[in-house]
Amino acid sequence: MVDITYFEEDIQVLVTPAVLDSETGAVITPAVYETQQQIRSRPQSITHHDIERVMAKHSPAAPPHLSLLVDLEQETIQWQWFDSYQAWLIDCENIDAWNTLNAGIFNEGEADEYTVSSRTYATEPVRPTIDTSKVATCLAEVEQEWCITELNLADIQIAFLIDGDTRQSPPPSDWYTYRKELRNRVTGGVIIGDPSPSGRPVRPAVT
Repeated sequence: MVDITYFEEDIQVLVTPAVLDSETGAVITPAVYETQQQIRSRPQSITHHDIERVMAKHSPAAPPHLSLLVDLEQETIQWQWFDSYQAWLIDCENIDAWNTLNAGIFNEGEADEYTVSSRTYATEPVRPTIDTSKVATCLAEVEQEWCITELNLADIQIAFLIDGDTRQSPPPSDWYTYRKELRNRVTGGVIIGDPSPSGRPVRPAVT
């Protein structure tokens, strides 16, 4: 049996009501409660598409509540599995009942017993693991989008230099260095260095 304590919460259930003095209302015998488990209320469902929309809205910065959104997305995935698992259990119970009922049926008027082919269970849904690296992945996506925006800006500044446009400043070597730093900021889906905005390459000052 799969452990589903992740989806449960403890509640206090009244077993024996308190006994009160009829005249004074004082408690003669206190109430007795016991702890039971029940399926807890599920939180708001969040998909990765929802996170992408929020990230796009806050771009080029990361949403301040990104960690909460990712946690909700991971919990949504868990609850989706829980629903499919509960449906699978019900299906198994129905198959058990059908197999028990039809395991040995006699032809009317005949003495020989024949066996009805039993039904088999569907494949049990596999519970997904909680991806603890998802926040870092989302932050890397935000950072990559910022790098692309900055690379496009750097290309424009270098194009000014190639065209001899006087609006190009500061020295081209600064823009070349900046482009290299941008390309190295995110490698293999991982932010290199300080992941916060303060760790980003510094854009050359344009006067």
